[in-house]
Amino acid sequence: MVMEAFLLKVGPGIEFPRNPSYVESIRLQTLALAKAFRGPFGSMIKALLGEAQFDAELAEAFRTRWIAPRREAAKEVLQSAIGNKELRPDVDLDQALDALYGGLYYRLMIGSGPLSNACVRGIFSAVMDGLRVRED
Repeated sequence: MVMEAFLLKVGPGIEFPRNPSYVESIRLQTLALAKAFRGPFGSMIKALLGEAQFDAELAEAFRTRWIAPRREAAKEVLQSAIGNKELRPDVDLDQALDALYGGLYYRLMIGSGPLSNACVRGIFSAVMDGLRVRED
């Protein structure tokens, strides 16, 4: 029940926006996610993830209801970016997602620094620099 309320409240606000550039859509979505993480939603995610370490049912619900659908949506956008020649064709989608979003979740959970727009832009730029098509 907690998971349902969480999904209804937060999910729509962090979807990938339509944009002619798929990479830009990813950038805008990471900024929206970080903004959500800075508010009450971030506290809720931290609590759910913390409790999920001790509650297998909640952990499974979090993975299947929150993480998996968002990873699939993100993979589709990354694949479209590859098809649009914005990213290299050999990009490992799972590794790219871990690199893009892992830093956001790490900052949220560990509190190693602010999850500011500047931080998100830095993570995004560092990851995308490694994924973009190289021009000779």
